[in-house]
Amino acid sequence: MSGIAGAVGTVEPPASPACLERMLAAQAHRGPGGHRAWTGRVRNVLAAIGQNHPAGADFGETGGLPAASPSGRFVLICDGTIHNAAGLRAELVSRGVRFRTRTPAEVVLEALAAWGHGALSRFNGEWALALLDLEDARLLLARDHFGSKPLYVHVAPGAVYFASEIKAILQGSGVRFPFHAGVVGCFLDQTLLDAQPETFFEGIQSVPPAHALSIELSNLPRSLPEAVRYWKFPEERAPFASQAEQIEAVRQGLLEAVRLRAGADGGWGVLLSGGVDSSSIAAAVRATRGSLDGVPVLSGVSATGGASDPWLEAMSAHLACTPRKIPLSVPTERALELLESVIGYNDEPVRSFVTVTEFRLKEAAKEIGATTLLSGLGADEVFCGNLIHIVLYVQSLVRSRRWLDASRVVAAILWKRTLRPRFRRRLQKRYFPGWLGTESFDVCGPALAQACLRYDLGLGSGSFFERHVADIERFSLPALLHFDDRTGAAFGVQTRLPYLDPQLVSLVAPMPGDWKLRDGTTKWMLRQAMAPLLPGDVAWRKVKQGTVDAYGEWLKQDMRVQIEKLLGSDLVTADLGILDREGLARRYAAFCAQGPDSGSISAQDVFNPIAIELWVRRFATHLRAT
Repeated sequence: MSGIAGAVGTVEPPASPACLERMLAAQAHRGPGGHRAWTGRVRNVLAAIGQNHPAGADFGETGGLPAASPSGRFVLICDGTIHNAAGLRAELVSRGVRFRTRTPAEVVLEALAAWGHGALSRFNGEWALALLDLEDARLLLARDHFGSKPLYVHVAPGAVYFASEIKAILQGSGVRFPFHAGVVGCFLDQTLLDAQPETFFEGIQSVPPAHALSIELSNLPRSLPEAVRYWKFPEERAPFASQAEQIEAVRQGLLEAVRLRAGADGGWGVLLSGGVDSSSIAAAVRATRGSLDGVPVLSGVSATGGASDPWLEAMSAHLACTPRKIPLSVPTERALELLESVIGYNDEPVRSFVTVTEFRLKEAAKEIGATTLLSGLGADEVFCGNLIHIVLYVQSLVRSRRWLDASRVVAAILWKRTLRPRFRRRLQKRYFPGWLGTESFDVCGPALAQACLRYDLGLGSGSFFERHVADIERFSLPALLHFDDRTGAAFGVQTRLPYLDPQLVSLVAPMPGDWKLRDGTTKWMLRQAMAPLLPGDVAWRKVKQGTVDAYGEWLKQDMRVQIEKLLGSDLVTADLGILDREGLARRYAAFCAQGPDSGSISAQDVFNPIAIELWVRRFATHLRAT
């Protein structure tokens, strides 16, 4: 886990070593081992770039970043890991490239020198990089295929700032930013986060996943240049003689993705929940290594001391391992305090208290020395594992007049009861607002009156494939990756994500919908591929949801005193015109008056404005009214 930051400008203050020091200090948790910097002049522009380093990093010839090319033309900083660096190195050697060190940084430098922007699509891993071209006076910013590692940029008069975290840009620029009304409104209304390059701070944007941003330093832009896509999802599926061959290809693809990401020595572990996603990763680790001996396996469990999870116990026995069970809970009396702290690490609101419990899981990994974790994150998005995927797939079949196929899918869902027993109106309304209605109590203040508050999260006018890709690129995965990165960065723990291996995703994404959603079962292809390596009950585990919304009841009962105290205080969001104080109080009162599983107001309708208020309080010194 590390972080990168930099500033370039025509005058010294924005590109000074002191500015870079402030930026790196703001994200020092990403690299507790200290930092290194490069400063210099690129034609008429001053540049200062640097990198936070992990604890124990080697800053000698074989280690640290920034790194310079042998010719002195390029200077590189890079956050994350390129898992196929060895293969790229061999290919470059065959082309006559002579390496001075064994570092992945030199491989990245030589690959960019040899292939230019074409090298970016070849990098397989979780990464974000900045490359200074001293000869052409250009700054290249780029992120990995799916945006696993963050990278933000802000263009100011005569200066450009970039960093792994927004807080670094806030500290480096020293200005107060207006909040972005459209982004705030989308979160309040549809719980959308990171669905667009714009952030909650107007004027600070993220570099989109699978994109590169090239900035000409000899003529600094007045606005952010357009990012160029270097990779896109293939629409044509790979040719196979049979579906059995396709299933085998998926199995081997996941095994190879795990092999690339599993550490050769200590310092890494596996997250295991007992679901098919994490269980498949753990089973793949055992298949590629022969056993899980010496590999820490971490499982988050309820802190209430209730009954054990039968699927987790089944997987533990199957893998012959004993997971380290981490009790996860949010103490009611400290819930809002902890939530505000988590929001501070995230630089934006979060979607639930689950993110708070994720901090405890990453903290526990750090405590046992597992600073790299293999995770099953991304499987639901790649293999279609969410309830909404079934709904959208049926909708696409109906639109195509495939009435019989649509009827079969619905019948299988009802017969096998493989999905949640209840399609809760209040939970799904963000996808189909026209069908399901909106809230009775408006909580938006005057500053959001003109904001665009809605994305079309239904099927829209495109195909099921296009909507599936949108979940990966915009509507679902980006927010999950954001939380995963920040919860790990807080403790110097990085996550590796085999399901987001570009080769595996390129294989799976173009597959027909009925290869992912079949017989009323989500992630059908993943289950088929990994079934030989898993207990049957785990491979074909049904997705269940209880008849009572326990999270909503917690907000109504246990959290009521804390929430009412917050709503009765001086709301900073009300002063900025973001929220309507009376409307929010009415919404919460109506929410508390609902039955355990009735009514149109969801827990999310209550949580989102609270999260916005805590975000504003946390970043009040960096915010101003629009």
